[in-house]
Amino acid sequence: MSTLRNKSVAFRCKQFLHAWKAYAPDVELAGFHIDQLAADADEALQIRHQIEEARTIIAGLIIKRDLFDQVINTNLGMIVDVIRGAPQMGYDCPLYRALGYIPKSEQRRGRPRKAKP
Repeated sequence: MSTLRNKSVAFRCKQFLHAWKAYAPDVELAGFHIDQLAADADEALQIRHQIEEARTIIAGLIIKRDLFDQVINTNLGMIVDVIRGAPQMGYDCPLYRALGYIPKSEQRRGRPRKAKP
């Protein structure tokens, strides 16, 4: 049973390279020389670094997007407040409904209660 069974490919490759270099550096196994495996491992490591850099960039972009979303949300709230407060518009105008709000005349008040016997 292998002790590397639940380990990542990068960890297993590193372990293989160390063992191969220590015990049979000049032997070719399964058509591979140790230098070929080391080159493939280096390429995979570089790709992993590129992925980490991309994740860092994406995380920064997500933070920027969230900040701009907060600004936009605040601005939208101010626009709705102006519509509510304008005498020619108010809570029951068609624009208020078109923005996705329920006009005041159609809002339900409280929860329905059963009559007491």
